[in-house]
Amino acid sequence: MSASPGDVFRLPGRPELYLAEALTPGGALYARRYDLYIGTYGEPLAFPPDTPVEVLFSSRGAEDEPGWSCCEIAHRAQYEDAWSGWEWFEAEGVGPEGRFSAGRSIPRRFVRGEPMLAMGTESNRAIHRRLLEALIAEGWEPVMERRLAWYAMRLRRRAKE
Repeated sequence: MSASPGDVFRLPGRPELYLAEALTPGGALYARRYDLYIGTYGEPLAFPPDTPVEVLFSSRGAEDEPGWSCCEIAHRAQYEDAWSGWEWFEAEGVGPEGRFSAGRSIPRRFVRGEPMLAMGTESNRAIHRRLLEALIAEGWEPVMERRLAWYAMRLRRRAKE
């Protein structure tokens, strides 16, 4: 099986995970090392054409499956001026009902140069965890798949009729 850009894969018999980033016209695959919690890291690696791979998570998203709504937690910032503003995590949803906000964390003030929510500090992870727990309490379930950023967790639930 070959991987497509966006697929998470591993080489048979190896524990390391990779995220496919590009496929050349000649069939070579470029990928970076991948971790479910921190996303991609390291330099791009080239895999020759016909390298056997085991695709674990496909680039096909949960929102492509009929009967489901899907949301992804994103980091959002609204600048008031060049140096400060407000930031929050927001679960942006899509489903048969269209696009919607499934939930958001409490906005907090930031000043440029200070650590922002997108950084994986313990306090930022706690804010993220509270939003995630609220979404799960509303019937959302985490989708195990690739994440390009530590906070970009995707969830799904049966679409409302």
